[in-house]
Amino acid sequence: MRAAVDEVRFFNHPVLVTFLLSWSVGVVDTYGYEKYGVFTTNQAGNLVVLASEPWEDWSRSGLAVLSLLGAVGGVALGLLLRGRFPGPLGLRVAVPIGGGAAVLTAVAVLSLLSLENPWVSVPMVSLGMTCVAVGVFETPAMRGWLTANTGSFLHGVAYSTRWLDAHWRPATTQLAKAGALMTLGFVSGAFCHSMGLLNKPHPLLYGLIPMVVTVVLAIRGDQKQRRAEALAQNA
Repeated sequence: MRAAVDEVRFFNHPVLVTFLLSWSVGVVDTYGYEKYGVFTTNQAGNLVVLASEPWEDWSRSGLAVLSLLGAVGGVALGLLLRGRFPGPLGLRVAVPIGGGAAVLTAVAVLSLLSLENPWVSVPMVSLGMTCVAVGVFETPAMRGWLTANTGSFLHGVAYSTRWLDAHWRPATTQLAKAGALMTLGFVSGAFCHSMGLLNKPHPLLYGLIPMVVTVVLAIRGDQKQRRAEALAQNA
């Protein structure tokens, strides 16, 4: 019966999850770009930095490479953590998000203790955020990469102009709605950070809050689903 469930269907508030996690991405990416000069979630932007900066600023190009490598490590770690829990759907979401959040917490602590090194922090933040993205990659609330800001924006534009396509499919509508919501969340997070609202004690700690909320919702949703299945079997 569990195989028939549409991946992680147990989010009671998918809109809230999508917006809050996208808000985290906006906070973290804006913080990373402001502090390190490279992106920690927008890896397409890092490809541009990598291709254009070696001739003028090799250190910035090097940080972009480390961020890209961190993203690769984050995907691998997220998939590894998901694979450790093939049964309970809640854990397949909660554990990768928890793993990524733990990495981000370590970076924030090092920064607060003035022990931070950009050559270590950049790949760690990138790894942590990508690990979180793996956790929600296949959920109905996302249906795509949490950190793919360009794709989310274009999905939102496509939804806004769907009347131009007489053959627009309902399945595409859900994806486009999620893209629009992710864009709104990202911009809101970036705005909050740029306004200086999240500087104390540390921006990354604020970015962790939606991740904790998502983990709680995922575990509660899984428990609710288990109870429903148990009742159905006993009926």
